[in-house]
Amino acid sequence: MNREEFARAMKYVKGKTDKVLSVTPQEVRIRAELAGKFAGERYGIWLFGRIYKQKEPSGKWAVILHPNQLDGGIITNNIGYIYYELGYNILAPDLRGFGKSRGRVAMGFLESLDVYDWLKQLHADYEVGQVIVHGLSLGGAAVNYLSGLDMFMENGPVKVGKLQALPELHVTGLIVDSSYVGMKQFACKSFFTWSGIGLTNDHFDYYSDASESLRHAKTPMMIIHGKKDYFVKMKNADRIEECVNVDFRRWNVEGEGHVFVLLGRKTEEYRDRIREFLECLGTE
Repeated sequence: MNREEFARAMKYVKGKTDKVLSVTPQEVRIRAELAGKFAGERYGIWLFGRIYKQKEPSGKWAVILHPNQLDGGIITNNIGYIYYELGYNILAPDLRGFGKSRGRVAMGFLESLDVYDWLKQLHADYEVGQVIVHGLSLGGAAVNYLSGLDMFMENGPVKVGKLQALPELHVTGLIVDSSYVGMKQFACKSFFTWSGIGLTNDHFDYYSDASESLRHAKTPMMIIHGKKDYFVKMKNADRIEECVNVDFRRWNVEGEGHVFVLLGRKTEEYRDRIREFLECLGTE
Protein backbone atom coordinates (compact mmCIF):
# COMPACT_ATOMS: atom_id res chain seq x y z
CA MET A 1 0.00 0.00 0.00
CA ASN A 2 1.63 3.24 -1.12
CA ARG A 3 0.95 6.77 0.19
CA GLU A 4 -1.88 7.43 -2.27
CA GLU A 5 -3.57 4.11 -1.50
CA PHE A 6 -3.21 4.74 2.23
CA ALA A 7 -4.90 8.15 1.85
CA ARG A 8 -7.80 6.53 0.01
CA ALA A 9 -8.04 3.87 2.69
CA MET A 10 -8.26 6.47 5.44
CA LYS A 11 -11.04 8.27 3.58
CA TYR A 12 -12.94 5.02 3.24
CA VAL A 13 -12.65 3.71 6.78
CA LYS A 14 -13.24 7.08 8.46
CA GLY A 15 -16.81 7.34 7.29
CA LYS A 16 -17.15 6.72 3.57
CA THR A 17 -18.64 3.30 4.21
CA ASP A 18 -22.18 2.09 4.79
CA LYS A 19 -20.96 -0.61 7.20
CA VAL A 20 -20.63 1.65 10.26
CA LEU A 21 -22.19 0.03 13.33
CA SER A 22 -25.10 1.98 14.78
CA VAL A 23 -24.01 0.96 18.27
CA THR A 24 -22.59 3.21 20.95
CA PRO A 25 -19.50 1.46 22.31
CA GLN A 26 -18.59 1.14 25.94
CA GLU A 27 -15.18 2.58 26.73
CA VAL A 28 -12.85 0.47 28.86
CA ARG A 29 -9.26 0.82 30.05
CA ILE A 30 -6.89 -1.79 31.43
CA ARG A 31 -3.29 -1.84 32.59
CA ALA A 32 -0.84 -3.75 30.37
CA GLU A 33 0.15 -6.15 33.13
CA LEU A 34 1.93 -8.87 31.13
CA ALA A 35 4.06 -6.44 29.13
CA GLY A 36 5.07 -4.78 32.39
CA LYS A 37 6.19 -8.11 33.80
CA PHE A 38 8.15 -8.88 30.64
CA ALA A 39 9.83 -5.58 29.85
CA GLY A 40 9.54 -3.43 32.96
CA GLU A 41 7.09 -1.01 34.52
CA ARG A 42 7.42 1.61 31.78
CA TYR A 43 5.75 -0.86 29.42
CA GLY A 44 2.84 -1.54 31.75
CA ILE A 45 0.98 1.36 30.16
CA TRP A 46 -2.75 2.06 30.11
CA LEU A 47 -4.66 0.61 27.17
CA PHE A 48 -7.97 1.78 25.77
CA GLY A 49 -10.64 -0.31 24.09
CA ARG A 50 -14.22 -0.17 22.84
CA ILE A 51 -16.83 -2.82 23.51
CA TYR A 52 -19.86 -3.13 21.24
CA LYS A 53 -22.45 -5.24 23.04
CA GLN A 54 -25.33 -7.09 21.42
CA LYS A 55 -28.81 -5.94 22.45
CA GLU A 56 -29.55 -9.47 23.60
CA PRO A 57 -27.04 -11.28 25.86
CA SER A 58 -24.42 -13.20 23.90
CA GLY A 59 -21.37 -15.19 24.92
CA LYS A 60 -19.79 -14.83 21.46
CA TRP A 61 -16.97 -12.32 21.15
CA ALA A 62 -14.83 -11.02 18.31
CA VAL A 63 -11.58 -9.24 19.18
CA ILE A 64 -10.61 -7.05 16.21
CA LEU A 65 -7.03 -5.77 15.98
CA HIS A 66 -6.29 -2.84 13.71
CA PRO A 67 -3.34 -2.19 11.38
CA ASN A 68 -0.60 0.36 11.93
CA GLN A 69 -1.76 4.01 12.05
CA LEU A 70 -5.42 3.16 12.72
CA ASP A 71 -7.38 2.45 15.90
CA GLY A 72 -10.07 0.13 17.18
CA GLY A 73 -13.00 2.37 16.29
CA ILE A 74 -11.93 2.80 12.66
CA ILE A 75 -11.36 -0.90 12.02
CA THR A 76 -14.69 -1.79 13.64
CA ASN A 77 -16.45 0.60 11.27
CA ASN A 78 -14.75 -1.25 8.45
CA ILE A 79 -15.27 -4.96 9.26
CA GLY A 80 -17.13 -5.05 12.58
CA TYR A 81 -20.50 -5.56 10.90
CA ILE A 82 -19.39 -9.04 9.80
CA TYR A 83 -19.34 -10.18 13.39
CA TYR A 84 -22.08 -8.01 14.83
CA GLU A 85 -24.64 -9.31 12.31
CA LEU A 86 -23.80 -12.86 13.48
CA GLY A 87 -24.49 -12.07 17.14
CA TYR A 88 -20.94 -11.40 18.30
CA ASN A 89 -20.04 -8.77 20.84
CA ILE A 90 -16.95 -6.88 19.71
CA LEU A 91 -13.86 -5.82 21.61
CA ALA A 92 -11.79 -3.36 19.56
CA PRO A 93 -8.65 -2.28 21.44
CA ASP A 94 -6.46 0.62 20.46
CA LEU A 95 -3.07 -1.07 20.20
CA ARG A 96 -0.26 0.55 22.19
CA GLY A 97 0.80 3.84 20.69
CA PHE A 98 -2.44 4.40 18.76
CA GLY A 99 -5.78 6.03 19.48
CA LYS A 100 -6.24 6.55 23.20
CA SER A 101 -3.76 3.89 24.30
CA ARG A 102 -0.44 4.96 25.77
CA GLY A 103 3.05 3.78 24.83
CA ARG A 104 4.47 3.23 21.38
CA VAL A 105 4.08 0.62 18.68
CA ALA A 106 6.04 -2.59 19.36
CA MET A 107 5.51 -4.34 16.01
CA GLY A 108 3.42 -7.25 17.30
CA PHE A 109 5.09 -8.97 20.24
CA LEU A 110 4.18 -6.67 23.15
CA GLU A 111 0.81 -6.16 21.46
CA SER A 112 0.19 -9.92 21.75
CA LEU A 113 0.84 -9.69 25.49
CA ASP A 114 -1.68 -6.86 25.64
CA VAL A 115 -4.27 -8.93 23.77
CA TYR A 116 -3.75 -11.71 26.28
CA ASP A 117 -4.52 -9.17 29.04
CA TRP A 118 -7.67 -8.13 27.17
CA LEU A 119 -8.81 -11.75 26.91
CA LYS A 120 -8.28 -12.22 30.65
CA GLN A 121 -10.24 -9.02 31.32
CA LEU A 122 -13.12 -10.20 29.13
CA HIS A 123 -13.40 -13.36 31.21
CA ALA A 124 -13.29 -11.35 34.42
CA ASP A 125 -16.03 -8.91 33.39
CA TYR A 126 -18.34 -10.81 31.02
CA GLU A 127 -19.77 -14.20 30.23
CA VAL A 128 -17.55 -15.57 27.48
CA GLY A 129 -18.48 -18.68 25.53
CA GLN A 130 -16.27 -18.38 22.46
CA VAL A 131 -13.85 -15.85 21.02
CA ILE A 132 -12.54 -15.10 17.54
CA VAL A 133 -9.41 -12.94 17.28
CA HIS A 134 -9.05 -11.17 13.93
CA GLY A 135 -6.00 -9.02 13.17
CA LEU A 136 -4.89 -7.06 10.11
CA SER A 137 -1.24 -6.25 9.33
CA LEU A 138 0.20 -5.12 12.71
CA GLY A 139 -2.87 -6.62 14.37
CA GLY A 140 -2.28 -9.83 12.42
CA ALA A 141 1.32 -9.94 13.63
CA ALA A 142 -0.02 -9.74 17.19
CA VAL A 143 -2.28 -12.70 16.39
CA ASN A 144 0.72 -14.68 15.13
CA TYR A 145 2.54 -14.12 18.41
CA LEU A 146 -0.63 -14.81 20.39
CA SER A 147 -1.30 -18.15 18.65
CA GLY A 148 0.96 -20.22 20.92
CA LEU A 149 1.87 -17.56 23.45
CA ASP A 150 1.70 -19.81 26.51
CA MET A 151 4.44 -22.16 25.29
CA PHE A 152 6.33 -19.39 23.49
CA MET A 153 6.73 -17.52 26.77
CA GLU A 154 7.38 -20.66 28.83
CA ASN A 155 10.27 -21.67 26.55
CA GLY A 156 11.73 -18.17 26.19
CA PRO A 157 14.58 -16.50 28.06
CA VAL A 158 12.30 -14.13 30.06
CA LYS A 159 10.00 -15.80 32.58
CA VAL A 160 6.70 -14.13 33.45
CA GLY A 161 4.77 -17.04 34.98
CA LYS A 162 2.47 -19.67 33.54
CA LEU A 163 0.01 -18.44 30.91
CA GLN A 164 -3.21 -20.07 29.82
CA ALA A 165 -3.45 -21.57 26.35
CA LEU A 166 -5.96 -19.96 24.01
CA PRO A 167 -8.47 -22.86 24.15
CA GLU A 168 -8.59 -22.36 27.94
CA LEU A 169 -9.65 -18.77 27.24
CA HIS A 170 -12.36 -20.07 24.87
CA VAL A 171 -10.59 -18.77 21.75
CA THR A 172 -11.97 -20.94 18.95
CA GLY A 173 -10.46 -19.27 15.87
CA LEU A 174 -7.72 -16.89 14.73
CA ILE A 175 -7.73 -14.81 11.55
CA VAL A 176 -4.59 -13.14 10.20
CA ASP A 177 -4.88 -10.72 7.29
CA SER A 178 -1.77 -9.38 5.52
CA SER A 179 0.40 -10.16 8.52
CA TYR A 180 4.13 -10.60 8.91
CA VAL A 181 5.96 -13.20 10.98
CA GLY A 182 9.20 -11.41 11.88
CA MET A 183 10.17 -7.87 12.79
CA LYS A 184 13.41 -7.99 10.82
CA GLN A 185 11.41 -7.51 7.65
CA PHE A 186 11.05 -3.83 8.58
CA ALA A 187 14.25 -2.78 10.35
CA CYS A 188 17.59 -4.01 11.62
CA LYS A 189 18.13 -5.47 15.07
CA SER A 190 19.84 -2.38 16.45
CA PHE A 191 16.82 -0.23 15.57
CA PHE A 192 14.42 -2.39 17.55
CA THR A 193 16.65 -2.93 20.55
CA TRP A 194 17.18 0.82 21.00
CA SER A 195 13.80 2.16 19.91
CA GLY A 196 11.93 1.52 23.14
CA ILE A 197 9.74 -1.48 22.32
CA GLY A 198 10.80 -3.70 25.21
CA LEU A 199 13.38 -5.89 23.46
CA THR A 200 17.08 -6.05 24.27
CA ASN A 201 20.11 -7.53 22.56
CA ASP A 202 19.98 -10.43 25.03
CA HIS A 203 16.62 -11.75 23.88
CA PHE A 204 15.80 -9.95 20.63
CA ASP A 205 16.46 -12.92 18.35
CA TYR A 206 13.97 -15.13 20.19
CA TYR A 207 11.11 -12.64 20.52
CA SER A 208 11.52 -10.86 17.18
CA ASP A 209 9.95 -13.74 15.24
CA ALA A 210 6.57 -15.39 15.78
CA SER A 211 7.46 -18.71 14.14
CA GLU A 212 8.02 -20.54 17.41
CA SER A 213 4.72 -19.32 18.79
CA LEU A 214 2.93 -20.43 15.64
CA ARG A 215 4.42 -23.92 16.03
CA HIS A 216 2.66 -24.18 19.40
CA ALA A 217 -0.71 -22.94 18.12
CA LYS A 218 -3.69 -25.01 19.25
CA THR A 219 -6.44 -22.94 17.62
CA PRO A 220 -7.68 -23.18 14.01
CA MET A 221 -6.53 -20.31 11.80
CA MET A 222 -7.52 -18.49 8.64
CA ILE A 223 -4.79 -16.80 6.60
CA ILE A 224 -5.70 -13.96 4.21
CA HIS A 225 -3.12 -12.39 1.92
CA GLY A 226 -3.23 -10.41 -1.30
CA LYS A 227 -1.07 -11.81 -4.09
CA LYS A 228 0.03 -8.26 -5.00
CA ASP A 229 0.98 -7.28 -1.45
CA TYR A 230 4.38 -5.69 -1.93
CA PHE A 231 4.53 -4.28 1.60
CA VAL A 232 4.12 -7.57 3.51
CA LYS A 233 5.02 -10.18 0.95
CA MET A 234 3.16 -13.43 0.36
CA LYS A 235 6.09 -15.43 1.75
CA ASN A 236 4.88 -14.42 5.22
CA ALA A 237 1.63 -16.32 4.65
CA ASP A 238 3.73 -19.26 3.42
CA ARG A 239 5.74 -19.19 6.65
CA ILE A 240 2.59 -19.22 8.77
CA GLU A 241 1.33 -22.26 6.88
CA GLU A 242 4.69 -24.02 7.26
CA CYS A 243 4.74 -23.45 11.02
CA VAL A 244 1.24 -24.32 12.16
CA ASN A 245 0.03 -27.80 12.94
CA VAL A 246 -3.63 -26.86 13.34
CA ASP A 247 -6.55 -26.83 10.94
CA PHE A 248 -6.34 -23.74 8.76
CA ARG A 249 -7.91 -22.08 5.77
CA ARG A 250 -5.98 -19.94 3.36
CA TRP A 251 -7.33 -17.30 1.00
CA ASN A 252 -4.73 -16.06 -1.49
CA VAL A 253 -6.47 -13.08 -3.05
CA GLU A 254 -5.85 -12.51 -6.74
CA GLY A 255 -4.97 -8.99 -7.81
CA GLU A 256 -5.07 -7.44 -4.33
CA GLY A 257 -2.48 -5.72 -2.17
CA HIS A 258 -1.99 -5.00 1.51
CA VAL A 259 -5.14 -5.04 3.70
CA PHE A 260 -7.23 -4.53 0.56
CA VAL A 261 -10.49 -4.58 2.51
CA LEU A 262 -9.57 -1.12 3.88
CA LEU A 263 -9.96 0.20 0.35
CA GLY A 264 -13.47 -1.17 0.14
CA ARG A 265 -12.34 -3.94 -2.20
CA LYS A 266 -13.92 -7.40 -2.22
CA THR A 267 -15.91 -6.54 0.90
CA GLU A 268 -18.75 -8.95 0.17
CA GLU A 269 -16.40 -11.84 -0.61
CA TYR A 270 -14.38 -10.94 2.51
CA ARG A 271 -17.54 -11.20 4.60
CA ASP A 272 -18.52 -14.49 2.98
CA ARG A 273 -15.06 -16.02 3.51
CA ILE A 274 -15.09 -15.06 7.19
CA ARG A 275 -18.54 -16.53 7.62
CA GLU A 276 -17.49 -19.76 5.93
CA PHE A 277 -14.57 -20.04 8.33
CA LEU A 278 -16.86 -19.46 11.31
CA GLU A 279 -19.25 -22.09 10.00
CA CYS A 280 -16.35 -24.51 9.69
CA LEU A 281 -15.58 -23.87 13.36
CA GLY A 282 -19.20 -24.37 14.29
CA THR A 283 -19.31 -20.91 15.84
CA GLU A 284 -21.58 -18.93 13.52
